[in-house]
Amino acid sequence: MILSPWKAHGRLGAARLALGIVLVLGLVGCGIGHIQTLREAEEAFSRAAERENRGRLDPNTPLSSMAESASGYRVAAQMVNDLVATQREELRRDNLLCTAYLVQAMSLWRLSEHDAAVQVAAQGRDCDPPTSTTDTTPRDRAVLYAIPALVRIDQANALAVNPTASEAEFDKAKSEIDRAVRILEEAQRMASRDHPLRGYLMTSKLAALRVWQVAITREKLVDPKRQEQQAAFNERARKAWLEYRDFTTCQLGRAGDPSVEDWRKLFQLAAPETPVACDQPPGG
Repeated sequence: MILSPWKAHGRLGAARLALGIVLVLGLVGCGIGHIQTLREAEEAFSRAAERENRGRLDPNTPLSSMAESASGYRVAAQMVNDLVATQREELRRDNLLCTAYLVQAMSLWRLSEHDAAVQVAAQGRDCDPPTSTTDTTPRDRAVLYAIPALVRIDQANALAVNPTASEAEFDKAKSEIDRAVRILEEAQRMASRDHPLRGYLMTSKLAALRVWQVAITREKLVDPKRQEQQAAFNERARKAWLEYRDFTTCQLGRAGDPSVEDWRKLFQLAAPETPVACDQPPGG
């Protein structure tokens, strides 16, 4: 599974931040029943995510396309639910139980069934294989851990784009953002220093900060609170952006990645005066 970055979105009225998700299947022994079923669930999820991504980037996409995406997520979630109910131990034995929970939790999240997504992610924390010699992938465990953060970002975003939101609702959204950022930072520490998943978690954190930025401009804040919030946002956004820029350049070896500049412009940050300084060759 490869998780692509959140798409930087410049419109303040965007109802949801689009998440690009593509599943690349690496399952072997696909003739085995439970492995084949999990593979089919992953494929259903991938098709739904790709369709959703195209739809969110194309304003002319018909509503039927988004309905098809929702149907695909529903199929994937139900397939995994039935699979875990009947072949949980087989999945655990083959070190696939975490992957199964991940597909189900992500599908439920995209369906906006937030409570169910968080519940499945919590169940997935007990997905280790039966022997200590077989490790679960850091990707699965880290993303399962991050699911509550993704839910909180969605919930905060719903408050941020509400044109009649009050200052109290801003405070609630800000609290959700703060907690989401902390969870994402904890999830980052579960992956190795150069694991590509860290880039996904970093862009999820940038998306959370983007919700904060939108909320400051939309909610009924008055000075000095608005000025205080803007100053605090600028500081945290710059720190998070520099972290993403340095990771993209030094760990992934993608100097000049356009997403880095897109986020800087979206956050209205001044261009840094000094170039990235890697402590080892980029990509090394």
